[in-house]
Amino acid sequence: MKFRTENFNSLMIVVLIALILGLSACSDENDEPKVPDTWTTAYTVTATFGPEMFEMVDITAHIAKPNGTVSEEVVLQEKYTLKMTGNNIPDKAGVLFTFVPKSNVDPDKVYHVLIDGNIRATSYKNGEVFSSLSPTSIKTSAPIKGSQVEKYFTGKGVAITVGISDDGNVTSVNPDQFDFGVNSVWEWLAGVLSGSDK
Repeated sequence: MKFRTENFNSLMIVVLIALILGLSACSDENDEPKVPDTWTTAYTVTATFGPEMFEMVDITAHIAKPNGTVSEEVVLQEKYTLKMTGNNIPDKAGVLFTFVPKSNVDPDKVYHVLIDGNIRATSYKNGEVFSSLSPTSIKTSAPIKGSQVEKYFTGKGVAITVGISDDGNVTSVNPDQFDFGVNSVWEWLAGVLSGSDK
């Protein structure tokens, strides 16, 4: 049986094409550059203030955002909610609530202090939830006589803070690690009402 040259050449061309396509496919799989992970973060602050808080004090939220900037806003409602987002890790966020006593507080009235808040942090890796936790919360509930309001609220505040570490996990962050844009040093309110006159 004789092979014709043109048949042999055609067969070789088909084999070469198959080899080239096969090598090209393998090369594509191995040579694709690895795309780095994309990280984003989200923070939700929720706080409830009892109605009598607004009879005693003016409340301001000092906000430390994930991008490192700070802002403030006056709290006017019992239910306060704030959402913040970040574009990389690690980052952190938090809110410091400060209190300025009102001038028309009835010194003989017994008021009720109620502050209940938390902050939830969530990290997203390539658009999917990677870690979500609410490790920090505040809760203060106590009666206080009007004559004690100025003493116990002047220069005091409560902070709720949280962060996301460089591995994407939610972590606790001490409020002292934040600059809330407040010039003076604010003490934390938690526990200071235990010795108040009732």
